[in-house]
Amino acid sequence: SAAVNTRDQATLEAAITTAREVIADQGSPTLARFLTDSAAVPLLDLVTLENDQRDRPDELRIYVVSRATIKAMHAASDTPRLKVFQDLRKSNQLTTLRVTKQEVLGGALRNKHKVLAISYPWQGFGDPDSTNDRLDTVVAYLEEERPDIEYVWWDFLCVPQTTNIPDNATGKVEHPYPTTYQKNDFDKLYFKMMINQGGVNLIYLGAYVLSIANALYIQRFWTQFEFYLGTRCVTGSAFGATRARLVVRCIQSLKDSTAEQASALFAKWGNKTTAEAKDVLAKKDVTVTNQSDKDNLLDKLPKLEALYAELFLALPEEVRERLLAEQAKEVGEGEERKGAAGR
Repeated sequence: SAAVNTRDQATLEAAITTAREVIADQGSPTLARFLTDSAAVPLLDLVTLENDQRDRPDELRIYVVSRATIKAMHAASDTPRLKVFQDLRKSNQLTTLRVTKQEVLGGALRNKHKVLAISYPWQGFGDPDSTNDRLDTVVAYLEEERPDIEYVWWDFLCVPQTTNIPDNATGKVEHPYPTTYQKNDFDKLYFKMMINQGGVNLIYLGAYVLSIANALYIQRFWTQFEFYLGTRCVTGSAFGATRARLVVRCIQSLKDSTAEQASALFAKWGNKTTAEAKDVLAKKDVTVTNQSDKDNLLDKLPKLEALYAELFLALPEEVRERLLAEQAKEVGEGEERKGAAGR
């Protein structure tokens, strides 16, 4: 308790180790791990995250999943195949990346860590992928097109979740998960940091992005917001447009129209200014489960653009020049593709 109150991380770690040893010495190693993992370890997690925020305010902690773990989930016969964040973290199947905003803008998530972020609509309430269409698409993309990708960022896997919530309409858990999870204090703080304090924005601005589109994709706020960020590059003045980081793959009713849907999505968002994007995303027919998420993110979008423009200008000159050259090359290649299509 004293260690928690003073946020003394080292003392708390030592106390947990001692508690495990004392209880195990009484002949109950399983009980020792259960008691410490269910009570003390979450407190240590919380203290560590709070200390990180205090001592490393410019650094973001990102949990990602290795491509090997994604493949193992796909090969398993479990139902559901996708494993939730809490299960993956308990079994040490999450990798922790620590990056600053400037490192992300400099290409660290792509060039150093080789991260692919997944943009997709959940199948339904409490149901990220009961049909396995999304997991099938991710694995096929990794195997057939991106052998260089090392890690995947996928919200259900990489951000704390609450499982087995009854559907508001039916009152039933329509898609049960093997374990019922409520977010503990660490989960709530980390979730808030990722959703409300810019972590997710940074991922979609800096990583490679795979957009898995179905008929729901073009209706949902989060997917369109992610697509917009996935088509942005950061300059010293405002967001620019790029097609270098994001690809579209369609599933379900749109499975046979990937080229057409990709063209339509890029046409819709490719050249939108931040003000124009904010106006479109605010429309009533852009649906969202939590209206406060929509209001909060749209309010911060212009500030996000200004912040990252400022951070871009603070990068070393050689890094800025490299990024601008890469962006110019991408614009040129895009114009060539348009010209070829016209001919």
